[in-house]
Amino acid sequence: MLARVREYALGYIRALPDLVAFKMTRRFDDYPFPTVRTEVWRHLIFRDSDAGQLSYNNGVESYVAAAPGGPKILSERQGLSSFGEFGSIIGALFWSDSHIQLKWGYWDPLGNQRLAVFHYAIPADHSRYTVSYCCDQPARPVSITVAYRGDLFIDPATGAVWRVTREALDLPRNFPTHWAQTIVDYRPVLIGRVSYLLPVRSMTYSESTLHNTAASAFTVRYWNDVRCVHYSARSKRRWTPLEFRSQPNWQIAAVNAT
Repeated sequence: MLARVREYALGYIRALPDLVAFKMTRRFDDYPFPTVRTEVWRHLIFRDSDAGQLSYNNGVESYVAAAPGGPKILSERQGLSSFGEFGSIIGALFWSDSHIQLKWGYWDPLGNQRLAVFHYAIPADHSRYTVSYCCDQPARPVSITVAYRGDLFIDPATGAVWRVTREALDLPRNFPTHWAQTIVDYRPVLIGRVSYLLPVRSMTYSESTLHNTAASAFTVRYWNDVRCVHYSARSKRRWTPLEFRSQPNWQIAAVNAT
């Protein structure tokens, strides 16, 4: 089974076509804003949202956010940032120098699938996982490469990965973020006449301590909920600013977390 997983992971990026999708991100935190916000989940409050075009071209992932007056490149926001849902989060586990440690976990009935779950770990000196934090004003964005661990939810027949989790380990005491975890779900998506397992939802949870504030240092929890929909071949689709804004949830005033 592990041989099939390795073959699938290393071939995943090469097998993907060039494509685009509509990406919606909702951000929540428990930062003590002076204005009243609606609590939605475990004391986390809806903060803001954005939407735009997610592109995958020649193995490179990119994102252009929609904005009033036209699209723009998404700027850094306060809190944790990470990416790599299109394959690199999986492929990096099985590159020849990753030194991955794998251990059997359990069987999991995810949806209609009976998936094999393996626990994995990657040491810091062989890691490509970078955690970036922005911005504890007036400081600039900071990044660090860390060890990490997580779970792989695998189709035992094909080696396909339907879910991957990732948790940062041994973050330095002086780094703003001291806990970070990501969950990415993949589901079959039809591009043309071919079905691909593509990321449909990504959730990132983190805790960071802010120091450069008017008040004393305090810890803020963050949750980013990302959905990817309306996949299509890149040569056949371009999202326009008008289409971005016409999507019913591209700007969200309040949501109920599920």
